[in-house]
Amino acid sequence: MNTPPVNILGSEVLYINSVSTGRTYRIMVSLPYAYEKPRKTLPFFNTIEKCPVIYLLDTIWHFGLITDMVRTMALYGTTTEAIVVGVGYPKNENPQEAYSEAAARCAPDFTPRKSEQYEKTYSEVLGRPVVTGDAHNFHKFIAQELITFVEDNYHADPSKRILAG
Repeated sequence: MNTPPVNILGSEVLYINSVSTGRTYRIMVSLPYAYEKPRKTLPFFNTIEKCPVIYLLDTIWHFGLITDMVRTMALYGTTTEAIVVGVGYPKNENPQEAYSEAAARCAPDFTPRKSEQYEKTYSEVLGRPVVTGDAHNFHKFIAQELITFVEDNYHADPSKRILAG
């Protein structure tokens, strides 16, 4: 297909090269509808000075879902608006390749110890090299690089953060 990709309203994509991991991350940021200024119509009634932030892993699979859930729940008053920050990987436009690449790229970030069995099995399944055991550096990236970036560049409330995914 040669059609333009679908975008999520009020969201942006940026790339961060991590010092902690040595890897590049595709960061997707979804802002509340009333992020800049309130209006007199739904869903823009109120802005909040500092927004809670949801740091979301597995972005390729869940970013749109979580963004829409938070926005809908905020619209109906069951939660506050929040910034959703998705932590992902540079993606291929082919869905099957994007899935396999994301699955391979998250392995070092999500595993605390090296596992030769995991690497062997998933390298065969995904058709590409899979490495494990770098979760401590991924945690440093989140804690020291990503959170700092988000809190320096967005109206983020440092007392209201959650990691999901």
